[in-house]
Amino acid sequence: MNLNESQMTLSEEEIQWYLTSAPNQLNRQQQVKRELVFYLYHMKKDYSIWGLDAFGKVEDIGEGFKVGFNPITPYYKYIIKPNGTMIDRVFHYVGTFSEGTCLVSYPHSIRKDPYREVCHNHIDTNGNLCFGHNQFIYIGGFVEGIANACIEPGKWNYIDKNGTVLFPQYNFSHSFGFENGWGEVTKDYKVRNYINKEGVFKFSEWIAQK
Repeated sequence: MNLNESQMTLSEEEIQWYLTSAPNQLNRQQQVKRELVFYLYHMKKDYSIWGLDAFGKVEDIGEGFKVGFNPITPYYKYIIKPNGTMIDRVFHYVGTFSEGTCLVSYPHSIRKDPYREVCHNHIDTNGNLCFGHNQFIYIGGFVEGIANACIEPGKWNYIDKNGTVLFPQYNFSHSFGFENGWGEVTKDYKVRNYINKEGVFKFSEWIAQK
C-alpha cells in the first residue's frame, strides 16, 4: 500500500517505520511527516496492528470506547470502537458516554461560517454520529434525555435525542444543561429563569442577571 499526499509516496516498510518509531527518536522534519502518516494511514486501519503505543496516550470514555491522543498534536483525537476499529474522523473534543451518547466536536469541512468552524455532535454506542453536521451550532451533553443546544446564532433551546427542539415557542439567548429537573435559560442576556421538561418556568417573574 502506498500513501499519497502533497506528492509524498511511502512504501509499506517506510510507513511501518514511521508508525512504530517513538516521536522523541525523530527530528522535527521526520515528526511532521509522521504526523501525516499517522493521520492518513491510521484512519483506515485497526489500531491493534501496531498497538496502543502508536498514540500519545489512550483513555477510556465508557461503553468500551477509547480515545487516542495524537502523539505529535494532542489537540487531535481519534475514537477507537470496542472492536478495535476507528471512527473515520479526527476529533477536537471527546467527552465521555452518558445516557448512551458521547459529546464530540470535529473540524468543519467548510470554514466560511464563523459559527460553524467546529461541528458539535454526539456519537452513539455504534460509533455513528447522532445528528447532521450542520444541524446545530452547539450541543451540550444529555442529562435526563435533554441537551441544551444553539439552534442558530443567538438562539438557544433544548433538544431530545432525536434532535427535536423541545420548546420552539421560546427564543432563549442562552440555555444551560438540565440539573435536578430544571434547565437555566436567559433572555436578552439580561434576565434568567428555569424551565422544566414540560416547558413550565420555575418563576413567574424573570430574575435580573447579576
